[in-house]
Amino acid sequence: MASETEIINQALGRIGSQRVSDFDDTSEDNLQSVQARLHYAQTRDALLRSHWWRFARTRVRLSPNATAPDFEYSTAFDLPNDFLREWLPPWEDNSEVQGRTRNSYSLEGKQLLSNESTMRLRYVKRVEDVTEFDPLFTEVLVLQLALKFVMPIAEDLIEVGAESFIADGVVFGKLISTCG
Repeated sequence: MASETEIINQALGRIGSQRVSDFDDTSEDNLQSVQARLHYAQTRDALLRSHWWRFARTRVRLSPNATAPDFEYSTAFDLPNDFLREWLPPWEDNSEVQGRTRNSYSLEGKQLLSNESTMRLRYVKRVEDVTEFDPLFTEVLVLQLALKFVMPIAEDLIEVGAESFIADGVVFGKLISTCG
């Protein structure tokens, strides 16, 4: 399985850039390491949130919060810390509960509001352990990171005198110099 550093290096390899030795080493201050630390977590979470990835789905029973909402709903439930996105409405595939609609609850901030006294939630969670990633997720993450790395690193290459570089068969330097 890939590590965070290997995922970063795959993305850097896609744009023909120098690799990093350790993603977690904050003393490494080259452009590639700085860009990796700047973009990795946000890109991972955005990609997790963009799809109902099977490896990131989970479910939980929520307990009511001690403080009720000001109006409209009678109960507030704190969302889990790893919550990124609702997967299914709390009553989906539940034969016990009839008559609920999308208006039966509301996701607001870090809470789920409802008139129910208990609530079940299926959601997409933040997954930080790369060994749990699906191979397709890893591939898309690599490509998303490469897109974010390409401009800052290409600009740096141009500043040091490189006229162009090749990433996945596309010459970037000349395109950048004609656009900027």
